[in-house]
Amino acid sequence: MEYDTCEALALWDTGAMKSVITKKIAEKLKLVPIDEMTMIGVTGEAKVKEIDIQALECMDMANFDLLIGMDIISQSDFIIANNNEQTKFSFRIPSMGAQLI
Repeated sequence: MEYDTCEALALWDTGAMKSVITKKIAEKLKLVPIDEMTMIGVTGEAKVKEIDIQALECMDMANFDLLIGMDIISQSDFIIANNNEQTKFSFRIPSMGAQLI
């Protein structure tokens, strides 16, 4: 399946079980809701819609368009390296597992 693309400000959140995108981004990407539920998070209770890429859509998330949760993080390899006052990172799905080490 092919998806549209757009730029978004993302938050990497290891405390979140599910990834979340704003309604604005879901509409830009032409993603279709498949279910609706109530979710309780640090900012309180909110109605969310599950979309066809297994992320949750919410109306607004403060200063972010996308929250990357453990449902995505746990399937990936994420590496941070610091050298000469420069920080670089690599993110890969699917994980290479032990082959990476």
